[in-house]
Amino acid sequence: SKNYNRQHIIDLMALTDITKSKNDKYGQKNHFLWIKNINRLLFKDTAHHGKRYICKKCTISWPSEKSLAYHQKHCFSLEEATQRVKLSIKDDNDFEKFKNYGRMINALCLAEQKANSFCYLVYWIDTGNVWGPFLYRGENATQEFVKRIDKKLVQINTICKNKFDRNNKDKVSVHCHITVVFHNFRGYDSHLVCESVGKFVNAHQIKVIAETFERYKSMKVGQLKYIDSMQFMNNSLANLTKNLGNNYSITSQHFKDYSSDQISLASHKGVYPYDYIDSQERFKETELLSIHEFHSILKGKISQDDYHHAQKVWKTFSCKTLEEYHNLYLKIDVLSLADIWTQFRITCMQYYELDPSHYVSAPALAWDAMLKMTGVKIELFTDMSMYDFKEDAKRKTFDPSKPTIWISYIDANNLYGWAMSQYLLIGNYKWEVSHKYLKDNPNEQKKYFEKILNTKADAKREYFLKINTHFSLKTHDYLSDLSPAVENIAVSKDMLCPYTTELVDNLDSRRFSATEKLVPHLVFNTEKQQGAKNAFEKDFFKLMNNSVYGKTMENIRKYQDVKLMAMNNEQDEKKFINQIRKPSFKYAKQLGNTLVGAHMGKASVTLNKPIIVGASVLGLSKLLIYHFWYRYVKERYGDKAQLGYKDTDSYLFQVKTKDIYKDMAERPDLFDLNDSKTIGLFKDETPGNVITESYHIRAKSYHYVLADKSTKSKHKGVSKKGINEMATNLYMPVLEGSLLDDPIDRSLLSEQEAMQTEKALCPIDTKRWILSDKITSLPYWHWCIQAYKNFVSNEISSELAEQRALSVKLSK
Repeated sequence: SKNYNRQHIIDLMALTDITKSKNDKYGQKNHFLWIKNINRLLFKDTAHHGKRYICKKCTISWPSEKSLAYHQKHCFSLEEATQRVKLSIKDDNDFEKFKNYGRMINALCLAEQKANSFCYLVYWIDTGNVWGPFLYRGENATQEFVKRIDKKLVQINTICKNKFDRNNKDKVSVHCHITVVFHNFRGYDSHLVCESVGKFVNAHQIKVIAETFERYKSMKVGQLKYIDSMQFMNNSLANLTKNLGNNYSITSQHFKDYSSDQISLASHKGVYPYDYIDSQERFKETELLSIHEFHSILKGKISQDDYHHAQKVWKTFSCKTLEEYHNLYLKIDVLSLADIWTQFRITCMQYYELDPSHYVSAPALAWDAMLKMTGVKIELFTDMSMYDFKEDAKRKTFDPSKPTIWISYIDANNLYGWAMSQYLLIGNYKWEVSHKYLKDNPNEQKKYFEKILNTKADAKREYFLKINTHFSLKTHDYLSDLSPAVENIAVSKDMLCPYTTELVDNLDSRRFSATEKLVPHLVFNTEKQQGAKNAFEKDFFKLMNNSVYGKTMENIRKYQDVKLMAMNNEQDEKKFINQIRKPSFKYAKQLGNTLVGAHMGKASVTLNKPIIVGASVLGLSKLLIYHFWYRYVKERYGDKAQLGYKDTDSYLFQVKTKDIYKDMAERPDLFDLNDSKTIGLFKDETPGNVITESYHIRAKSYHYVLADKSTKSKHKGVSKKGINEMATNLYMPVLEGSLLDDPIDRSLLSEQEAMQTEKALCPIDTKRWILSDKITSLPYWHWCIQAYKNFVSNEISSELAEQRALSVKLSK
């Protein structure tokens, strides 16, 4: 509760009994008990003698009221509901190290399914044997899929057990854990399968790993584990198929008796009229559809080349009906995914000796690969005050006609990879000096501060600081591009500028051991990225570096728990109501007639992630980005440089200079002009092609035009089709505050098979205070904003208040 620091708080325990009336309505009877001593309720007698002070949100106990107050300030600022928190135990298990040796063994087989019908195959990686592909088209396809895959599981289990019995003296029963691979399982398909599975197995056998109710990353049903290949290879099946080269062993094996032309066509992703197939009767049609009938409301029209491919497939394979074309398309999709996943597994086993089929996503794979390759042991926190301390540290228009003005878009090569190649904090955590000692001895603060600042960059002992500081008003203009000491906070409506509102209607120190043991893993992936044969390999090895950082920043508190519950009788209904009454309950949705999903926060978590490494990487990454802007750009160009847009590792800025490429060439220590991909250097994102116009709408949303008239757009959360519909002439009206009716972006939701539409371009930006020219912005802490508010409070109009605030001169 936000009132946790009230002087008088009465703790109550509620005893509840669920009742059911004659008209089948549920109710409850409550009786409240006074908790006189919460310590005695929550804890047994321990080795701790004397009173302990309890945090009533996470149930961690503290030795003093002061330490409890320090913790509660952090704990109650978190968004999560009441959640019991545990730390690692002080033994060999309080280190994060590689221990998943079982994941070095190949998982047994794979399968894949499509929604409007299904097709799957089973592949044995140890022998190369293939069962299938097995195809079914008809009513209740997903239910039929569940039935058949369950029967296939029995066959696989029999073979697994026979292999085990022949090769092992110890007669111990073995369970095959079979990976079922979907491409984009996390999206719409997972809900279709989940609903069908719920009709054939007990709900308690279904375990899901969910991001939200719309996105299931993985699902376990008994011995079957459903995973999403896009969590490892975030690309379309068409692009992944192109990157296979000639590695089509499974596809070639299936079509071995076909002609070379047919095999060549089967080695490419086909096209399918998803919107046109709206009934079983469509499959009886005897002619290939026109190019216009391949149009999709989600992806738009297909290209002439894609339609030409469809025509060749129809003719070369002698398709007589849409059913034959459909079946061929589905088989090729399944065979292609089998080849893609098999090659991916071979690559991972070759480079990391780990099978991705044991994992749910690339970050978990990358983390184990790093731990295994480096042998590093990262100490985990066993002191809650240290965990609180480090959790706080994770805070996470132009005139192109003038020849002397350049718009430059530069990007840091593998920013997180560079940061992770520096000395990082991994263990031997100690308080350097207590906060009380510094408060009682203010003269010592400067001494300790200078000692820490003089620490060498490659020292084996490193420090983390928490500083209460102040930036004078005179520094606000200089620091307004990249604000220091940023915070991850929600922007309330009263903080917004009038323009956006209208559219919306003390020094602490810790010492740690440092290491650079992550370097071999980073260098390995960087070298593989540089030698990549295609776009997939390039993106994959980059992901294997960046994902390590993602794992160090993993917030266990935000883990979700989706409980799938059967609703077959009164007892099931009572169990569901019990879930609703829990503080961790968020919401529920019906999944079919007899299955309900209850979306819960985690009631109890163990804080066993090395977030100190993530905080170190984040701090070092910011250091490189800030150093470049303030120590190079601002020192060299001063007010001649204006920042237009910034992402995590890149800038898009305007600068007045004779030749920006000549300027870059003078600093080879900063810029990568030879495409060497040296980590930590900055590269030009548009080499040799000058940007002539750029529009920056908000974070992760921009558009620019190049000298050759080509354009580039990025809009997070918007589909490729939506981005392609955005013409350059739409951006200026949006910057000026227009809410355009078009373009819109469409996505398919699982709930009631609904189509969601939303505006692809939206002018609302809550990250900064936007001035009335709709272009210039200020960080929220800038002194001009407070001056503006003071003028408005004196009943001065917004326009005049802004003019006066910007014209105020600070005293020297």
